[in-house]
Amino acid sequence: MQNSQDSSGSETLVQEKTSDVEEETRFFPVIRIFVAGVAHHQRLHDLGTLAKDERLTLAREPTNEWDKNAVKILRGDRLIGYVPAETARWVSRILAAGHRMRATVSDVQHFNVAVVLHIEGRK
Repeated sequence: MQNSQDSSGSETLVQEKTSDVEEETRFFPVIRIFVAGVAHHQRLHDLGTLAKDERLTLAREPTNEWDKNAVKILRGDRLIGYVPAETARWVSRILAAGHRMRATVSDVQHFNVAVVLHIEGRK
């Protein structure tokens, strides 16, 4: 908030506007998700070797034919799966706005991989 004077000399409080993305990063700095698409046959090998607290990489995939907001979850250059569509829209916007996000494995059970996404700040 900042003070501002109008033409009559009256002082009013003016709230500084922040973007929706900035607002979201303040209220949701950490979120836990289940990785989508891990049961795909080419990804099964990597599931058994994922370790708790292992860091993974997030990468936007705006050319994805099914979802322009798709966000890949990678282990090195190997695709593990995707951020679920309902969360990818938000994550994609955060990444596009220049924020860094970290993905950390929190649990692996059969075909379910839980990952915690952390917003780390701007690049």
